[in-house]
Amino acid sequence: MAEIKKMGYCVNGEWKESKAEKYMDVTDSSTGEVIAQVPCCTPDEVEEAIASAQAAFPEWSSLSLAKRQQYMFRWRDVLYAHKEELSVLCAKELGKNIKEARGDVQKAIEPTEEACALPTMIQGDAAMQVTTGYDTATYRKPLGVTAGIVPMNFPAMIPWGWMVPLSIACGNTVVLKASSQTPLTAMRIMELFYTEGGFPKGVVNLVTCSRQEAEIFMTDPRVKAVTFVGTTGVGKYIYSKAAANGKRVQAQCEAKNHALVLEDCNLEATVNAIINSTYGCAGMRCMALPVVCVQESLADEFVSLLKKKAEAMKLGCAYDEATDLGPVVNAGHKEKICNWIQKGIDEGAELVLDGRNVVVPGYENGFFVGPTILDHVTPEMTVGNREIFGPVTCIKRVKDYEEGIAIMNANPFTLGHRYLVEQAAAAVDLLHVFVVSEDASLVPFSVRRQLVAEGCADLSNVVCHETGPYMISNATFPSYFLKDSDTVIRSHAKLDIQVFLRIAKALSVTDRFVGEEPFSQVTGIYNQVMAEELASTGFNCHIIPRKADEDGAISASEVRCLIRDGNFDALKKKVPACTFRYFTSEAAEPVIQKIRSAAEVRHY
Repeated sequence: MAEIKKMGYCVNGEWKESKAEKYMDVTDSSTGEVIAQVPCCTPDEVEEAIASAQAAFPEWSSLSLAKRQQYMFRWRDVLYAHKEELSVLCAKELGKNIKEARGDVQKAIEPTEEACALPTMIQGDAAMQVTTGYDTATYRKPLGVTAGIVPMNFPAMIPWGWMVPLSIACGNTVVLKASSQTPLTAMRIMELFYTEGGFPKGVVNLVTCSRQEAEIFMTDPRVKAVTFVGTTGVGKYIYSKAAANGKRVQAQCEAKNHALVLEDCNLEATVNAIINSTYGCAGMRCMALPVVCVQESLADEFVSLLKKKAEAMKLGCAYDEATDLGPVVNAGHKEKICNWIQKGIDEGAELVLDGRNVVVPGYENGFFVGPTILDHVTPEMTVGNREIFGPVTCIKRVKDYEEGIAIMNANPFTLGHRYLVEQAAAAVDLLHVFVVSEDASLVPFSVRRQLVAEGCADLSNVVCHETGPYMISNATFPSYFLKDSDTVIRSHAKLDIQVFLRIAKALSVTDRFVGEEPFSQVTGIYNQVMAEELASTGFNCHIIPRKADEDGAISASEVRCLIRDGNFDALKKKVPACTFRYFTSEAAEPVIQKIRSAAEVRHY
């Protein structure tokens, strides 16, 4: 059994033993052995690291550009000298094969080389006679302490490529929260930073801790900027929390990348490219390709060849040169991936290739997941829409280019909205439903999004999207949210439609469906302008008559009136079951109170 190293944390250029009660295991992903333990640093230790960076900042930031540049040249050479050592360590703790691990370290070196161009990179700007007798000049100055919160999947590139080089070259100091799952590569680079890089103490500091202790970065006034890479939920929280405390924030989060394969492709070359993209780093990267949309005429042949090439991949020890696909990072992550595979099966996907029970001779305790293929994945399946972060390919079969699109303001999601979606979905092969994301409604966007997704879950050809700031937003269509004259509404509508046409082109959309609007002035004008504008582009515009009951056409305004008045018996007849369940639950009470206290609940 390998020696289990008990690691510390680095403050002011010195490694210190933590007073933490909790230590976290780090494993050799290929053997399953615990090779190190890292501390869940205490709040005092995190603050100690921040204080060290703060103390180092005045002297470091006051160095000349030429001097900091020389440090970066020296540091580049150190990284090159230790590239192989660091690559093996990366492969061991993470599981990506040794060739990919070398790429990880190389991507730490390249931004360091970029930082060597500091004098050019940090230049300001000047302009003469901006106003008569006045010139302007722009200077770039360091911020102070910056904090980096590191994911597990690129232990060299992200902390020591993305987060450190340019920050310190510009005169800032850094505190890194290394990943507790893969900290050893970052820690070894930290050691080299001072022993061979010769940097002044405190310029970079390193801790390992939980989310609770890392929250200090978002609130401590000494930290001026936070950079994060990781899951979307955590990223959104960090962004909002740190920004609310006046900090600059970078947050790079999850992805579910899709490829489209059509019958005129070079099949062999296409499958080879997808193999490399999907199974590289065992799928543990946000730029992986986990979903392939394949034209039905080609799908059987494509899946057959993909399976053949995936089965031919050599699974093995991450630091074996012959390995194509190494293990995933640890036992917990393997279990998560396997659970996702089972969820895909439970949701109705066809399991073409199962990688859950693979065994690598000599490495029976390693955390291996073989290439996995799920076919006939449909839009409503979560396995095709959520990031799995493992070697799993989802196949979505599509007929052709023909797509339709629906714009709707589900506020809340009514039977009228549902009727619109049903009518549009019946007319096209694939329907995109865009939910207005602007939080200017009496019903919060998070609720509307939930109700639309649940209310359309049974429609297999419907895909729900957020509009973000790009469609029917305060940026593109402000008069939708503020009462305005007809002329201004028309001009704003034209702007919003021009943005829509760009989105439609990117999605190969040919048709747009909207509901007839007999009640709302601004929406009625929008529909009129849309029909006029789209007609001149060859786009098909469909205005679908509203669904009606014995009381007349169903509208969101009417539904909000019923909620305001507490008439839930009438409400039940006008909304889908999911909407009614929500508005009769405790969770809806704040929304109901908001509606009841509003001066006007009808959309003008």
